[in-house]
Amino acid sequence: MRLLEEQKGLTLIELMVVVAIIAIISAIAIPQFTGFINHYRLTSTVSSLTSSLQFARMAAVSSGREYQVEINLVNETFDVQRGNLASGSTSWISTGDLHRAYTGVDIAMVNGSYSNPASKQFNPDGSSSSGSISFSNTQGERYSITLTPATGRVKVNKGW
Repeated sequence: MRLLEEQKGLTLIELMVVVAIIAIISAIAIPQFTGFINHYRLTSTVSSLTSSLQFARMAAVSSGREYQVEINLVNETFDVQRGNLASGSTSWISTGDLHRAYTGVDIAMVNGSYSNPASKQFNPDGSSSSGSISFSNTQGERYSITLTPATGRVKVNKGW
């Protein structure tokens, strides 16, 4: 008769220790992951608006018409629009490229103002209206986009 036989499997205590370790690691990792998501949402919104601005500049140069990006501070949206003339457009038609800022991201102001809607305009020679667009998120991170009027250059800056 054998007194001690080989055991296979886990005891309840071993299983509880593993579950406790997983819970501790999760408690540490989840807040870090939430911060990462908020940062990603902010940078993705800034990147998306930057791309829309660059597209509007390119389209203005290639088509010989004015283009603008209209920014709605209330709805947190932005839209690329085509003008009807090369200079001094009187009507604007959406290109159907409406974007919405991610949840938790605030398009705070355009040119230091909260007036709504605001726009950034691009001319067929590549020049643009001047100013900046400011963003923030729920963690207090801030970014801004500035336009250089003579060249239409779009630049992203961390902070305001």
